[in-house]
Amino acid sequence: MALPTRMDWAKIPRILAGTWPQPVPERIIVQPGDTKALDAALGLMDGFEQGYVVLDTEYNQDTKFLLMLGIGLRHAGVTQGAQIEWHHLAWWPKQQILRRVKTLVRAFPVVLQNLLADIPVLEQNMGIMADEYTRVDDLMLLHACLWSELPHTLEFLASIYGQHPKMKHLAKTDPFLYNWGDVLDTISAWEGVSQELEHDPLSRQVYQTQSLPIALRSLLPAKRRGILVNLPRVESASAENITLISAAESLARAWVGWPMKLGSNPHVAHYLYEHAALPRQKHRKTKKTTIEADAIAVLRAGLHPIPDLEEEEREGLTVEMALARIEEGADPILEARVLFAGARQVESHYLRPALHAKDGRFYPDFLLHAQASGRWSTNDPPLAQLPADLQDIICPDPGTTWLGWDWKQIEPRILEAITKDEEALARWDEDRYLRFTSIFFPGATPAHSMWDHYRKFTKRKILKMHYGGQPHSFTPGANKLGLDKKLETQASLRYLASRPRLTEWQRRTAGEALQTRTSRTFMGRLRRLLGDHQSLVGQAYDHPMQGAVSDIFNLTHVRILDELSWLWWVYGSHDSQWWGCPNEQVVETWPKLKAIVEQEWDIHGVRVRFPASWKERVA
Repeated sequence: MALPTRMDWAKIPRILAGTWPQPVPERIIVQPGDTKALDAALGLMDGFEQGYVVLDTEYNQDTKFLLMLGIGLRHAGVTQGAQIEWHHLAWWPKQQILRRVKTLVRAFPVVLQNLLADIPVLEQNMGIMADEYTRVDDLMLLHACLWSELPHTLEFLASIYGQHPKMKHLAKTDPFLYNWGDVLDTISAWEGVSQELEHDPLSRQVYQTQSLPIALRSLLPAKRRGILVNLPRVESASAENITLISAAESLARAWVGWPMKLGSNPHVAHYLYEHAALPRQKHRKTKKTTIEADAIAVLRAGLHPIPDLEEEEREGLTVEMALARIEEGADPILEARVLFAGARQVESHYLRPALHAKDGRFYPDFLLHAQASGRWSTNDPPLAQLPADLQDIICPDPGTTWLGWDWKQIEPRILEAITKDEEALARWDEDRYLRFTSIFFPGATPAHSMWDHYRKFTKRKILKMHYGGQPHSFTPGANKLGLDKKLETQASLRYLASRPRLTEWQRRTAGEALQTRTSRTFMGRLRRLLGDHQSLVGQAYDHPMQGAVSDIFNLTHVRILDELSWLWWVYGSHDSQWWGCPNEQVVETWPKLKAIVEQEWDIHGVRVRFPASWKERVA
């Protein structure tokens, strides 16, 4: 919050001089039966000859029914506008307004705060299709390219760039002024961000070549199309999940000897902190005793055997795994709570929404602006986090096939290119962790019964060090593999000694980060580094890899849109994508798709390709 705080203090001279906040410009309010206001609004739109247009919609969140349309006409520092109480207007006034708005969007650039929200509402209620805009820009996406680590809501942007009094609190008491405030704040923020962008052509390029075309050309149609739910599989998964919840509760009750409810915070807290006398965990903000997920993780990590939380996050905890851990000494209630919470999350995030999905389809929200690394987020449901055993609760439509891939170890390969590790890059399709496993577990070979565990541990430790983790830090689960802290530290130091280019790059990157407090990917994606020394350096190590994956993900996406126009976006995660394809074009598509996905990239003068593993799902 340092930046907004400084900018708030900087307003004080303007407040004292009477130049801030600026007066609220007048606008025309069109309500049913007010023909004078209607004629004035139509004349205003007819007379607009130069500048850009801001549209802001107020609508029912469930039905997307348009309630009010705010129109801002901006030219030469002057704002004019109109507000249309759309839902109460008669047919003929609506048609007159619709013709004028269509003329505006076809003739002038349009700025929206969130085009993925506004364009579908305008399409549904006014029939204005996405391809009718001469140009449309998204304030939220643009701000995310410049200030990825800050919030991008209009309320936050108004705090930074707003030139008028705050009106966000008027939603219920004065909805017209509330809407007009959103129009004015969009104008102020758009012009403020655009001015900053003049000094950052690399961020402009990221916005114009990645964020904007993906939102307009791919995600809008994907939201409209939706994804088919495999209802029979959802029903069976729901039954399995109910069984898992029952097993977790039976385990807990068998251990405590009374009818404990794992969903009851007082029940679980009483057992953990009164009966088992485990260290009380406090909520970070409220400082009250808590049993939230982070508290449970801390308690489990304090007992033997130490859980592998990262692997559990990826693969989940099964009843069999929990029982095995209990036999080794883990607390049964902690394990049961994790089983119960995981099953409840699966139920709320995926199974219940799937059972009640409109038209038997998911219509997820794709968010391009939500993460500082440039990664996408997918909500309603969060498909990027869809558990492996639930991948089949969604499926291709009849007559179509999903084509997909996962890039293999793309982040370490990017790091090799950044550090110019030519020896490693020469092994194009080699497992990046396989050859280093013997450093941590001398003498072990792929034939060893524990080899998979050895490799997973090596991968986790190496990635932690890539992102700034210290070689002497102890990794949970190491002791189960025969590594004490001393042996793990020695192996970590041997690994770093074998990668001199890596350690030199980290030393140089840390120094530059502390000086500039910024980081960019090889494609110019910006991240401003915030926080204390350790956090800042960790971000500086992280961004050139994770941000670069986002660039590669996005530019691959755009190239598919350009060259394989018959494909459509389904969903994806950080290093994988799924695309839909008509069955009759699958054979011809595969070689073209593979050529795009495994194309060569120039990373700071190093030519590198990223191998992928391929997958296919048929209706």
